[in-house]
Amino acid sequence: MLLIALCISLFSLPVMAEQGGYEPSAGSLEVRIAEHSRLSSEIRSLAQKSAWKGVDRNYDRIARLRVEMSWEDHVYGAHAASELGEIAETRARLFAAVQIRPEKGLIDWLWELDHSYGSVQLKGVEGAVLEAGPLPLDPVQRRSIEQAITSCAETGSFEGMIPVGLYRFDGHDFSVEYGEEIALGTPQEASHRRFLRGTD
Repeated sequence: MLLIALCISLFSLPVMAEQGGYEPSAGSLEVRIAEHSRLSSEIRSLAQKSAWKGVDRNYDRIARLRVEMSWEDHVYGAHAASELGEIAETRARLFAAVQIRPEKGLIDWLWELDHSYGSVQLKGVEGAVLEAGPLPLDPVQRRSIEQAITSCAETGSFEGMIPVGLYRFDGHDFSVEYGEEIALGTPQEASHRRFLRGTD
């Protein structure tokens, strides 16, 4: 009977999620652990197909389950965020993976991000224009800039990481350097803060 109840619960989880009535953190621990296993398996399958939006969606669902996420969850999640141009999220997921298993490849990836991107907070009004200098050849860097431009146009703001380079936000020129945080608001106010990762 317990097995039947558990199977029914697991079957209903994805359906309820799509209908908006599923709160993943509300189930019993057994159900949440089983759902984590299902979503992790789905992530692996989606990653093999390079279906990164699906990987990212499932990563977010796992994060809401209130269960311990695996090294593999974080690594797949980092790859998904990178492919979608969400570099700040990429870094956060990489950092979480390194806390579990500090593999050299992941540490090198973190170092590359910290020396190729800067953190920005851009706040304007809907329709704000973010312009970039010559777009980089690297496809991930290009996507991160495109994602920031789209966010500014649709919401008037963007908070995240974009590649080192020259930019203009609503007529205000600024440069992004690695190891630097920049905040631009409306009216045009700029602030720069130098920081070292792990020490600020």
